[in-house]
Amino acid sequence: MCMYVGAGHGYLRASEDARGKLSGEVRDDSNVSRAYRWGPSLKYSRLIGHGDCLRICTYNCRTIASKADQTILNETSKRLRFDVIALQETKTKETAIKKTNDGYLFVLGAKVDGKNVGGVGFLVHRRTEHLIDSTEVLSPRLAILRLRIDMRTTVSIINCYALTSTATDGEKDAFYKELEEVTKNERSYYKYVVGDFNAVIHEESPATARTGPHGIGVTNENGERLMDLLEACNLFHGYSFFVKNVGRR
Repeated sequence: MCMYVGAGHGYLRASEDARGKLSGEVRDDSNVSRAYRWGPSLKYSRLIGHGDCLRICTYNCRTIASKADQTILNETSKRLRFDVIALQETKTKETAIKKTNDGYLFVLGAKVDGKNVGGVGFLVHRRTEHLIDSTEVLSPRLAILRLRIDMRTTVSIINCYALTSTATDGEKDAFYKELEEVTKNERSYYKYVVGDFNAVIHEESPATARTGPHGIGVTNENGERLMDLLEACNLFHGYSFFVKNVGRR
C-alpha cells in the first residue's frame, strides 16, 4: 500500500514561468549516499490557496531499470497532473540523474547490492525542476528531494520503501530508526514522508490526532511502526483524511 504523511500546512506552488538552471556541483558523500545540489532559481512565486498546490504522487514502479521502462513511465506520467512522483523499486544498478529530451527529470537510486530489490527515486515535472535545491539518495530504501519554493520556503520530500513482513524485527526497527532520524534532521518547515510503507492502518472512528477516519482493515506490524513514527516526528497520516473507495485505499 502506498501512502504519505506530512507536516506543515497550506498549499504551495511555484509560478510556471519561473526559470532556473542546474549548477555543475556534485557531491559524493559515501559509497551509498549521493547528494546533488542545484543552483538557486532567480525568480520565485509563492501562491497559497485551494486548488493551487504542490502535487506529490507516489508509485511503486516494480522496475524502471531499462531506458525503455523509463521512457514508458515518462510518457504515461503526462496523463497525470503532478509536480513530483516519488518512485519505489526502481531496481536500477547505479544512482543517477537523467533529464529527458522534453525536460522531465529522473532521480534514480541504486537497488540493494547483489539483489534485485529496492531502489528509490523521483520523477520531477519540467515546470518544477527549476525549484530543486538538492537531492540525496541515502540508501536503496531512502531518498530526499528538497525544493526551494522561494528565498525563505523549502519543502523536503522523503521517499521510502519499507521492508516487508518477511524481514526480521531488527531490520524493521533499524529502518524506522533511520527514517525517524532523517525526518527529524530535515530543516524544512514543510516535510512530506511518502512511499510504500507495506503498512495497514485501520479505520479510526472518530479520527485520532495523527490519523484520519478513512483507513482500512486491521493495523499490521508495519502500521504500528508507522504510527509510532507519526508521533515521534509530529506528522499526520494525510492519506487517511480523504475519502476513497475501499479498493483504492
